[in-house]
Amino acid sequence: MATDHLIERAGDHSLASVALRNTSHTGMLGFLADRGARAGIVTLGFTHCRPMVTPPGGKAALFGSNPIAFGFPAEPDPILVDLSTAAVTYGALLVHRQDGTTLPDGVVLDEDGNPTTDAEVPCPVP
Repeated sequence: MATDHLIERAGDHSLASVALRNTSHTGMLGFLADRGARAGIVTLGFTHCRPMVTPPGGKAALFGSNPIAFGFPAEPDPILVDLSTAAVTYGALLVHRQDGTTLPDGVVLDEDGNPTTDAEVPCPVP
C-alpha cells in the first residue's frame, strides 16, 4: 500500500517520500524498488530490524540485517540494487530449519561466537 501511495504522490515531480512505523517484516525491498522504478521514479528503500548480525571478529549480534534497495528507471528494465548486511536471510534460516538442512559455512555463529552450519542455533529474532 505504501508503494502505491508513493507512486501516486510522486506525480509529475517523480519525487515523494513515505515513512512507515509499527511495521514488521517488509519482505524483499527490491520488489518495491522495482515497482517504483517501473513507474518512472527513483526509488530508495531502507528498513531496520533487531540485532542479528555479528560484525567481523565479534561474538555477539550488534547490527540488524538492515535491508537497502535502490531502483532507477532505465530501458528496457530498471536498474536495481537490493542488499543487506547479513550473509543469509532470516527466511533462509527458517527454511533450513524446516528442511533439516545445514547452512553454508561462515554465515551463522553459535552462542559462543563460533562459526556453525547448524540452522537450529538460537536466533535473536523470534
